[in-house]
Amino acid sequence: MQINSAVIALTGESGDGIISLGEILTRIFAKMGLNVLTFKTYPAEVRGGQCVFTINVQQDPILTQGDKYDILMCMDLASYELNKDRLKAYGIIIFNKDTTRVEHVKGSSYGIPLNTLTLNTDTKKEKNMLMLGVMTKLFGLDFKLVKEIVSEKWGKNKIILEKNLKALKAGWEWSTQYFNENDGYRFISIETSEKMLLTGNEALCLGAMTAGCRFFSGYPITPATEILEWFLKRMPKIDGVAIQTEDEMSAFGAALGASFSGIRAMTATSGPGFSLMTEFVNLAGAAEIPIVVIDVQRAGPSTGMPTKMDQADLYHASFGGSGESPRIVLAPTNVEDCYYQVIKAFNLADKYQLPVILLSDQSLSHRYEIVPALDPIRIPSVYPKHPTEEDLKRYQRYKLSESGVSPMSIPGMAGGEYVATGLERDEIGMPTYDPKTHELNMLRRMRKLERVAIEDAEFETYGSSDAKIGIISWGSTTGTVKEAIRLAALKGLKVASLHPKLLYPVPKKEILSWLLNKDKVIVVEVNRLAQYHHILQGELGISLHSLTKNTGLPFTSREILLKIEEVVNFAD
Repeated sequence: MQINSAVIALTGESGDGIISLGEILTRIFAKMGLNVLTFKTYPAEVRGGQCVFTINVQQDPILTQGDKYDILMCMDLASYELNKDRLKAYGIIIFNKDTTRVEHVKGSSYGIPLNTLTLNTDTKKEKNMLMLGVMTKLFGLDFKLVKEIVSEKWGKNKIILEKNLKALKAGWEWSTQYFNENDGYRFISIETSEKMLLTGNEALCLGAMTAGCRFFSGYPITPATEILEWFLKRMPKIDGVAIQTEDEMSAFGAALGASFSGIRAMTATSGPGFSLMTEFVNLAGAAEIPIVVIDVQRAGPSTGMPTKMDQADLYHASFGGSGESPRIVLAPTNVEDCYYQVIKAFNLADKYQLPVILLSDQSLSHRYEIVPALDPIRIPSVYPKHPTEEDLKRYQRYKLSESGVSPMSIPGMAGGEYVATGLERDEIGMPTYDPKTHELNMLRRMRKLERVAIEDAEFETYGSSDAKIGIISWGSTTGTVKEAIRLAALKGLKVASLHPKLLYPVPKKEILSWLLNKDKVIVVEVNRLAQYHHILQGELGISLHSLTKNTGLPFTSREILLKIEEVVNFAD
């Protein structure tokens, strides 16, 4: 069967090479000109526990990782038992028949004597490549292309490469004996415009570098570690600096010091590390030093589930810390948007002299997507306001300006000396505890947030313009909401969605305008306490419906569709 549309799930035990297999298959499909969107979930331990890597492959643009599987590959019995219920009624199952006995399926099933093959070919550690050889035949893939991608993966180690190519060939040769051209799916290469295959973390790094970030400091933490590794490898090539510090607090402190000196600086972490950074976020807000911090959210609380996704750091990002310290919170909606939102984050940090927190998550950070060629000049750079010669005659770093922003000097400017501390201060920066001065400074700092909400709000919208049912969501949940709206339309239900990228401060005017013609609105988010739902209700003074999930996994479109149907039938 020739078809360029399928959701493929690769499943097996940690240590079976499921993630590597998924990444190789993803790159093969990308080389063929097809669109892909992936999702991976895996245990935090090096060995033990189940891994799942899903690849949604389409000729058309893709919104989600897919709900049900068209193709399920199982390395063992446990992976079959855990995932069989998500296989479509007429789907294909590829399984290890040495360990697994599948139930009767309406679709096609292909049993592979995987254990026997690994023993006969001495490829026990490379059984993922044996399975790739089998799927090369079943998917109608070009063996030369598959070999090329495998060689790119392990080309730096000739011994490992030879073993993997041996296993690939063994799986292919076995398949040619037992399968014919009528078996499996056939994916066909297509011509395509210039595109890129990126993960969310890679897009964030590229965006930061495009924005002029030349200092990065971080500490390894799943699922943000790849950002640190990316910068450590590439920053020296552009005369930048990237360092691994002893902990997350020092990572933020180092980046803050670099920003104070006039360099665009960034750090990245996940929830537990972001908790440690809270005092420095406060200091950046109080001292009015621009900085960007990426929080790749994972399931908590505390160390929680390091390799699972969540959207539960919103309260912390928006309000964490003492004394109402100002900050800006953004959230990208997909891999392409990661690139542009981090550029915007640097612009906002410099424009308002505030910390900007960008909320990604495990699902988005590790997701591969095909994205259009990125445009480095789409978002013009906005740099900080520096003092003029006139300003420096009697420099007032914290001048009570109408905009809330006062000129920021950098070390070396004659007459621009000032002390940046967390203490309240007068206009020239000298500490003071005068009640009136504190009140005026608080008003000035909060005027910045008022301006952000009015001048810098950004949204995505989707669905019917005349819909009476609305959905508001943020971050990586956006694509799943859009897919649910598409499914609702097939059932005759008109639904529209709004996806703010500026989460805090809340752009009340624009959101209220969008809500005007809606009878019922659902706020969809991956956390337990309905955080954005409560923020919006408090800020807007209206009642909203809520849909939450906190399993460590993203929403499926059908889960959201069920909520839409429930709200449509809900009697007020």
